[in-house]
Amino acid sequence: RYTIPLNSTPFSITALSRVDVTKPIALDDIFFSTSGIKINNRYNYSQGDKILLRGIGTRSAFGVRGTKIYLDGIPLTFADGQSQLNNLDLSNIANVEIIKGPSSTLYGNSLGGVIHFTSLENVNNSLLLKPEFSFGSFGFQKYKLSSSLPLFDGVLSFSGYSQKSNGFREHSEAKFY
Repeated sequence: RYTIPLNSTPFSITALSRVDVTKPIALDDIFFSTSGIKINNRYNYSQGDKILLRGIGTRSAFGVRGTKIYLDGIPLTFADGQSQLNNLDLSNIANVEIIKGPSSTLYGNSLGGVIHFTSLENVNNSLLLKPEFSFGSFGFQKYKLSSSLPLFDGVLSFSGYSQKSNGFREHSEAKFY
């Protein structure tokens, strides 16, 4: 939403490329070295991650407040200012742009800033089918199938996954589809 080159902008902007976001499991894996942003990940799927952007969102009990979240230009923030991030597939993220402070008004009313996620794109201009499997401790299993196909002047992409974990404490089993 701005035409100034990133290296000469007066705004507080952080851009993370695919190299910085390689195979994240949780949001705190992406933002661990970014200044001004803190992720409180309590590893509790019912409450989600709590994002603090320059102190905004401190008073919220859980979730994302005061920060707008976008995925490929589509807002994930509801009208009341709260965002749900559990529908965001982190393994499908190509890059992230974080706009902090008052310059985030380019995207509307948001106190803390804007986090804009961009999905991976099919650069081969051919049909792409990509299966992925992940396994880990505490019964973690993730099965994912991504597909993309060039269609007219754009790309039609589909991604679906099934994830489950037994959790590391009692009654912390989780399943996502």
